[in-house]
Amino acid sequence: MKYNEEIEDVLTEYNFEQSDIYGGVIHYIKQKPSPDDFYFHYVSQNKPVVIQNGVDDWKAMESWRDNQYFIDKLGETKIKVAVTPNGRADAIHNAMFCMPQEVDMTIGQFFDQLKNQDKVHYVQHQNGNFLDESFSSLWQDVESDLDFATKAFRSGPDVTNIWIGDHRSVSSPHKDPYENIYVVVCGVKVFYLLPPCSQPWLHEEMYHQALYSLNKDDNWVSKPIEQSDPIPWIPVDLSNIDYEKYPLMKNVQPIKVTVKAGEILYLPALWYHQVEQRDDNSGRCIAVNYWYDSPLLSHYHNTHTMLSKLSKINQRLQYSMMQLYMFVFLLITMAPTAVISDTKTPFVVDGEYPFQKSMMGERLDLYWNYSIQKNLIEIAMVAKDITGWVAIGIDHDPESGMKEADCIVGFVGASGRATVIDAYLTAKGAPPKPDVQQIPPGKNNIIASNGGIKDGCVHIKFVRNLNVSGNGDPWDKSITINPIAVAVAANDRNIDINTMHTYRSKDEIQFIQIKNDSKLSDWLNHFLKYFGF
Repeated sequence: MKYNEEIEDVLTEYNFEQSDIYGGVIHYIKQKPSPDDFYFHYVSQNKPVVIQNGVDDWKAMESWRDNQYFIDKLGETKIKVAVTPNGRADAIHNAMFCMPQEVDMTIGQFFDQLKNQDKVHYVQHQNGNFLDESFSSLWQDVESDLDFATKAFRSGPDVTNIWIGDHRSVSSPHKDPYENIYVVVCGVKVFYLLPPCSQPWLHEEMYHQALYSLNKDDNWVSKPIEQSDPIPWIPVDLSNIDYEKYPLMKNVQPIKVTVKAGEILYLPALWYHQVEQRDDNSGRCIAVNYWYDSPLLSHYHNTHTMLSKLSKINQRLQYSMMQLYMFVFLLITMAPTAVISDTKTPFVVDGEYPFQKSMMGERLDLYWNYSIQKNLIEIAMVAKDITGWVAIGIDHDPESGMKEADCIVGFVGASGRATVIDAYLTAKGAPPKPDVQQIPPGKNNIIASNGGIKDGCVHIKFVRNLNVSGNGDPWDKSITINPIAVAVAANDRNIDINTMHTYRSKDEIQFIQIKNDSKLSDWLNHFLKYFGF
């Protein structure tokens, strides 16, 4: 048996074992659980559940049945609406990942457009749109959080979204890096679920991004987005699987879950889901969902990343077992064994970091340390005579001027506490936009951070992953063994990240440095590149 066939057998066995734990059935419970029961029976086991009778006291359960209520409450306030020709926003079309056209309109105009048979309109802006001022008049109709979930997760929701559409809107299979508490208020939602262990069989591929738009003849076209990075996506329709086109799907069985008005679905982080909807008597389906940070995400994410890598190895593997053993040996014996400090101290001290580079005319010193085994890098920035924000942009194209760079920006507020934000530069000269505000939304993937101001110098430290492929955030970029175009910038006094930089410089930096002249070093470099570092 070939080694890649052995890997496939292991992946298949693991998938069946994990699926057996879930049993292929989602439980329904009659009332809200206690925080301890919810955590023990569902969160800790990464197991979905439908909770009935959990929001009977919500005013929205009665008020939102009537379109006129929304019109009276929202009036002429503009809301952002996604428009597509087929109801499939953020899905694969013409071998591209197509995002919807976005239009601003009043809620009354939106309800009128739901009757339009040539265009499908959907309120689906996934950036915490329900907490936007445009929906503020509806806040009193629902709870700001779900008490049992907030206590179980030990924090309130990070993002709250509202979804309003009809039966024509269907999502494509995807996963989210959040614990999802999904409340159906009107109509019915139908979820097709797959656990994270299904990843190797979903035919996930990289697709170039595109936008739906209307041409001069008022016909729909999908227009490619120039200079955009391809993103991983799943082309399969879980409600009607084409097994000839996607033969690996025979290894998985989607779980169909119906969630009715007044019911709550707990969908654990990294579960794959495709969502359809059925209209209520007014021809709409409305839901509110709460995204909570997952207390177990790092554990599940590591397993998910391993599955992703193994499935790719299974497709590409051309090396013998002895070569793989050599790779493991090299990682253990040659790669740096640095201990990441976890940013416990706010200020950089002499000898803390093995690597350093001065930038910005020696006004900013960049320090770093990394661990390949742990897939972590710690970066510190010390900016002299600066008390405003400082930022580092990571990009793989030195000719781009750092446009579309993965950006980490930090500052120290009046309280003396440091804030570090995982962001993205959408255009040259534009301010960094936090990943959580992007479309589709990313996540603040900073594992640990610290900082402070000392002797008129701002110190910012943070820890993140080296290899970010498969982390579910399309706005993050990996730090590889190759030299990377890096820019640093700072504002000397202002901590508002939307203000223009006072200083800026760029250079190429090789963060991962294997200093060994032996042939073993060449092997290590080769394998690090092969596995995405």
